[in-house]
Amino acid sequence: MSPRTLFGTMGLIGVGVALVYTLSLAFMGSTPTPAGVIAPSQSLTPQPSADTPPDPQNLSAEDTLKAIKKAAETQTRSNLYAVKCSACHGRDGRGQIGAPIVGKTQDENFAILMKYKNNQVPNTMMRGILNNTSDEELARLADEISKFR
Repeated sequence: MSPRTLFGTMGLIGVGVALVYTLSLAFMGSTPTPAGVIAPSQSLTPQPSADTPPDPQNLSAEDTLKAIKKAAETQTRSNLYAVKCSACHGRDGRGQIGAPIVGKTQDENFAILMKYKNNQVPNTMMRGILNNTSDEELARLADEISKFR
């Protein structure tokens, strides 16, 4: 294939992709905007997301206290948990790579951790992490995780 034919074919493919993109926007009722330009449908004020804490100025004193307590509960984690667990299970224990670990008692958590450590549940990653973790540290982790909400 000659360079002229190759570039001609690539040009047609590019035109086809642009056409499909433009038609899809037309059918969805949207128009593209250049980067950095705010479309008429976009708001200039930031919109709260599920992770955004409520605005304390719009809350009653009781609701403000509840929001502060909730924030403190979800953000206070030991260094042991941060190093050993949070990369896979997340700061809140709801799982990102690893399974969710919330909702169990301290005894249930400890029993599960010991099964992983003793290779009763085959999982190379968990065994590698827990192999150099003392039973006392596992008990502290089990207690901490049992308090996740």
